This record gives sequence, C-alpha cells and structure tokens, in this order.
Amino acid sequence: MNTAESIVKIQRKTSINFDRLLFDTDSAHLLPQSEEQPRNIAAILKAYPNVYIRVGGYTDSTGDPQHNLKLSQDRANSVAGELANLGVAPGRIDAQGYCEQYPVAGNSTEETTC
Repeated sequence: MNTAESIVKIQRKTSINFDRLLFDTDSAHLLPQSEEQPRNIAAILKAYPNVYIRVGGYTDSTGDPQHNLKLSQDRANSVAGELANLGVAPGRIDAQGYCEQYPVAGNSTEETTC
C-alpha cells in the first residue's frame, strides 16, 4: 500500500467540485485562466493509473433547457478533451452534461456559472 492510499481511503464514487474551470459565456471554450486545473487533474490521474473519472459539465438555469443540456455536455467534453491532450487515456474519462442540475449557487450570484 502506498502512502496516499494509507491516508485516503479511495471510494468508488467521490465527487470533487473544481472551482477554477471557467468558460466563455454560452460557450464550451475554456478560458486561459483555467489551464492550471486540468494540468493538476492530469498529474493526479497519471499518478493513479487505475482511477477513472467522470467530468460533469453544467450551466445555469437561464435560457432554453435543451440548449443548456447540449452546452453542459460540450463543456464536459471540452474538459475531457483537455485531459486527453495532457496524456490521460480517453478510456479513463467519462464526460456527462448535467445542465442546471446540482446547482452550486442561485442565479442571483456571480458563482452561478457552472
């Protein structure tokens, strides 16, 4: 057993919210200030080659629900693609768009964009 496994019990389903993945408004284009986070995630995944992840994409609740569902999937795909570009095997990454489900804040705050 390595040190990390002795400190943290790895569970089959663990959710981690990444707060520095930012997109252009109404877009799946990752903003330049988001580059550090995928690099960090890729480094962790490379250190743990048996770990598989699901990347969840989100939107706020404004606008057309069908458009938001597609946008959330496109955002998840964008992050998954970036991880693959950084050397994580695509088969280890599942991308899922959640639209406005599981909000982190109400639409009345700047933290709404997911």
